Amino acid sequence: MQGFLTSFTVTMNRRRRTSGHIFQGRFKAQLVEDELYRSRLSRYIHLKRSFSLDEVGDIVAGIFEVTKADILARKSPHRVARRVFMYCACKYCSYGRSLTDIAKCFSVSISGLTRARDRVKADLPRDKELKSGLKKIESGLSQCGFGQ
Repeated sequence: MQGFLTSFTVTMNRRRRTSGHIFQGRFKAQLVEDELYRSRLSRYIHLKRSFSLDEVGDIVAGIFEVTKADILARKSPHRVARRVFMYCACKYCSYGRSLTDIAKCFSVSISGLTRARDRVKADLPRDKELKSGLKKIESGLSQCGFGQ
């Protein structure tokens, strides 16, 4: 049993690019009696949901007025839309998916995916059009259940 758990931990740490125990940290059940705290806690839990690539892709494609197939094309003429889609995929679709899975959807390597994500992060403070586009994407996601 110990060998199984050790190999499982090593595999999960490699997959998630983390280290340490899988179930490290404190786990403690608490009774929530305060109604205000209960509603805030429930809101927090439900807002932590992850989105599918289709949901995010539809919103990104709608904002940039292109088709999702055009964005996903390897030699896409819509580079900004493709980078923004990669950024949003990393940010909103990552729960339960590895970067490898997300990168495969875009037909790029993990380094290509992270480079695109980092470019968007770097351009965000300077580029007002990009910032307004991401705000529109987040407001579109809020209609799907993010950030309400």
